[in-house]
Formats: sequence, structure tokens, C-alpha cells
Amino acid sequence: MANETLQIQNILLLWLAAQSEAVSHERLRDVCNATVLSVKKTRDNYSLYLYFYPLVRAGIVECGIVGRKTVWRLSPPMVFFEDSAGGRSWLGINLTESQKDRIPADLVEDDMEQLATVVRWNTSQAEQGEELPIVSSPSTSVLLKCFPVCTPDIFAEEDYSNISVYTQIFSSKGWRFLSSEDRPQGLYRLSEEVYSRQIYFRSGKTYRLGKDIDDKFWSKIMHCIDHEIPVAHYSKKDKELDFLIDPPFMLGRVLFQNQLFHRFDVNSRQYGNVEEEHLQELKRIFCDCISEFEGEKHHD
Repeated sequence: MANETLQIQNILLLWLAAQSEAVSHERLRDVCNATVLSVKKTRDNYSLYLYFYPLVRAGIVECGIVGRKTVWRLSPPMVFFEDSAGGRSWLGINLTESQKDRIPADLVEDDMEQLATVVRWNTSQAEQGEELPIVSSPSTSVLLKCFPVCTPDIFAEEDYSNISVYTQIFSSKGWRFLSSEDRPQGLYRLSEEVYSRQIYFRSGKTYRLGKDIDDKFWSKIMHCIDHEIPVAHYSKKDKELDFLIDPPFMLGRVLFQNQLFHRFDVNSRQYGNVEEEHLQELKRIFCDCISEFEGEKHHD
């Protein structure tokens, strides 16, 4: 992962940590754009998608709604642990300084992704991590069972729109223009503007996307399903799921926490430690639009 990406993300995390209250989506977007410009000396219209949203999928930042508007803040302090033959591995996210003082061992410095609000340490299995905010989540399979099958009902409401004026349709390689009067089902937008109005067209009905930011990710998943385009590739040998488009926030968070001690890579759409039981739930959610490989999946 490029040092510039981590630099941008660390600036954003430290800035959020210094805020006394949740910040609006508009302010966060402006700060993210300014940070990218400062670090990379160039503008990027998709800076939120490239640098900030991966932090949300990793559970380091969380989204809220205040007065029907989206706000952002650091997630509450969390500590996870995993046992192995060599002892107990710990991982802390967004810990306060007083909580860090309670860590009963020296922090681990390694070659894994170094984010400003993430710390690691090792102890014996006897260590209980007293007074630390230890998170004990249900199993990944149980969490995945909570997700419904992807349909327009989970990200949009039926609402009439004149589909003929929507000339851009989503594709896995980006938006493209439609030159004819034919309007296949799928996700549409009105113009090339980044925040242009979007609707979903299916079975002769138009749907207005909801206000939740995750709705846009679900709508793109739905588009792939309706066009029989794989949402992800799965390597049976590696037990790794490689998303071809960005997954929804909460689903990505479940998969990320499932691999915390196996592959801590915030800026990747590849998730490891995906067992067969997890895959079956994901195939249910994505209507079987996951392609499977017997052998090893080659990384880019």
C-alpha cells in the first residue's frame, strides 16, 4: 500500500480524534479533499471512496444520522484478541491514552499496515486484558445470517421517475452512456456530476435510492446481480473473497473483523479466512453472483 494512502488516512484519523463532536458529511468531505490535495498535490473527486470509506469498512470510523443528515466520528475504543500456540495476540482500535497505559506488554511493531489509531501487542494466554474494552462479537456466520437477500427494497423505495431522461447506466468498469431509447434494468444516474441523482430501474418500475450512504453500494450490487455479473471471486484454496466492486459498509466490516489477525489490510477488497459456511451465506445475500475457483487466486 502506497505510503501516501496511509499518510492521508492517518491525517484524517488524527483530525477526527481531535473533534469534540461528530462532523457533518460535507465537512468531512471537504477535509478529505483538502488532505488529498495537500499530500498528493492533485485533486481527486473520489477521495472519500479511495481513502475514507475503507476506514469505515474496517470499523475504525462509524456513521450516524443527526437531523436526517449523515455525520461521522471515530468508533468507540475496541480491543480484540486471538489465541494461538504461541500465546495471545491483541489488537486495539481507537484506544484512549489511559487505556493504552493499561496494556500489559510492549506494543508490537511490525510490517503490517500502520494506522495511527491501531495498536498491537502480545501476551500469554493467561492475560485477561482487565479494564480494556474487549469486544466479543457473535460468530461471522451468525452475523452474515442477519443480512437479507439483496433486493431493491433494502436500498430504495418505489417512486416514479421518467426513465427516458436517465442516459447513464452503471457498469462494473464505470458509468456509460446509453445512446438508444432502450433502457435495460439497472442503476442509472442523471448526469456526470459526482453527486448526481440516481435511481434504480427494474421490471418496469423506478426506485428512488435511500439516504443511507450504504444504499449506493447495495444498488451497485443489485445491478451486478441483475446483469449476472460476479460481485466477487472466491478462491477455495486460499479461502479468500475478492470483491470486484466495493462491498456495503456493514457487510465489509463483518468480513474485516473475521480476518483481523490473519490479514489486516484496510485498503483492499480482498477478505481472507472465509470458510465454506461464510461463503454459503454470502451467496445467499448476493443471489449466487460469486464465482468460485479451485486453485489459488493471483493477486494484482
